[in-house]
Amino acid sequence: MSKLKGILFDCDGVLAETERDGHRVAFNRTFEKFNLPFHWGAEEYAEYVRIGGGKNRIRSYLEARGWDFPGVPKSEEERNDYINSLHKDKSASFVEIVDSGKLPARSGVKRLIEQALAREVTVAVVSSSAVLSVEKVLRHVVGAEMAAKIRVFGGEHVSNSKPAPDLYLYALKELQLNPEDVMVVEDTRIGCLAGVRAGCKVLVTPSHYSHDEDFEGASAVVSCLGSKEEKAKLVKGDPGILSDGLVTVDTLQKVLQN
Repeated sequence: MSKLKGILFDCDGVLAETERDGHRVAFNRTFEKFNLPFHWGAEEYAEYVRIGGGKNRIRSYLEARGWDFPGVPKSEEERNDYINSLHKDKSASFVEIVDSGKLPARSGVKRLIEQALAREVTVAVVSSSAVLSVEKVLRHVVGAEMAAKIRVFGGEHVSNSKPAPDLYLYALKELQLNPEDVMVVEDTRIGCLAGVRAGCKVLVTPSHYSHDEDFEGASAVVSCLGSKEEKAKLVKGDPGILSDGLVTVDTLQKVLQN
């Protein structure tokens, strides 16, 4: 019987609702700064949330339109540098948005992380976003003291973004954890697939853009992690896993054993 030794949280959509009013806004600020004549609307952006990693989102958009925009280089090497520049600027803009305090933490996240650390369960954040951006969100959600106890793994650490399992496999190796002793908490189909492909069991808590996705392979799906104000509702999984509408360390232990 496996004992829960680690919880690996995704960042965007799991720790906080960052996509619509955070990353999307930051992308648009960068597009304007670089004189690119497009703007991602709230509904249009839903298509790009399904692509893991900000650089990949930019590349996908430009490739689909033949790279035919002012200032976009012609050679592949120059295009890589150009995308890196765009993403660096976007990441800096996102950090400014997080620092403004405008992005709400998701229900129950801080409570669950605090409980896990108190019970000496390893906690890490594993995200395709840039490490600096993830660290900012983490500190915003749990505070600097708690954040200092949590490792962050970001898109810079591997070449292949989710749904490839590479980032989770890298985190598991660095943390010296076996996948059968770990629960992954995700919000999207691509994140769920990445966790499953890494050999972990996955609990999904859908975010703003992912409610209608197919969470193939998830061991459980809940509306949120739960708080006094907003109880978690079970969408998929064993009805006995929730404790008074809350996802707890014991909840994750039950999911791990099922």
